[in-house]
Amino acid sequence: MKRDARTGSKTGMNCELSYVHGASGVPLIGETIGVYFDRCAEWVLTQFATAKAGLILVNINPAYRRTELEYALNKVDCKALILSPSFRSSDYLAILRELAPELQDSAPGRLKDMVIRGGENIYPREVEEFLYRHPKIQDVQCVGVPDPKYGEELCACIVLRPGAQADAEEIRGYCRGEIAHYKIPRHVMFVDGFPMTVTGKIQKYLLRRQMTAALGLSEETTA
Repeated sequence: MKRDARTGSKTGMNCELSYVHGASGVPLIGETIGVYFDRCAEWVLTQFATAKAGLILVNINPAYRRTELEYALNKVDCKALILSPSFRSSDYLAILRELAPELQDSAPGRLKDMVIRGGENIYPREVEEFLYRHPKIQDVQCVGVPDPKYGEELCACIVLRPGAQADAEEIRGYCRGEIAHYKIPRHVMFVDGFPMTVTGKIQKYLLRRQMTAALGLSEETTA
């Protein structure tokens, strides 16, 4: 898959449906959503809902296995996927966890790529796109790390341009007055690179673990 994925679940009328969002957060008008389940009452409701939201609906063959699903998602650049847990002999959730291992770090009903700080939703992609404007930043990834007061805080992991120097306060100062105060990264970590798969996909779930450990935090500290 081209993008990080996170999972949640929603109970429908006749079957349980799950959804997977890409790293950019909630799909926007004109973007593509895939449906990966056999036809049922929810299939019709999904058609109406996506049409009302201005999204493009793509039906993915429910018989597809991992390699076919990966190809289909990349080919149409799906921003979200709606699926049932299984179909006949296919365990859809197991297929997705093999395709995107970071799903194993996702709690049911929660998009882990969305950071929830004291009840405020933060989409890391928005902050990343803003930080890319900084002349000293070559690459950046934002993840949520545990916080005893707010539940989570945003951590910006930054690769500086060759020869550039910066500190955390400079980065936070760059954000002040430009983005909402709660979106300003509480933690700023300078790194040489990000954990990646052999195909070049950033493994945000590993990056989150690394930053949690580097900051001396633990999941138990989360409120």
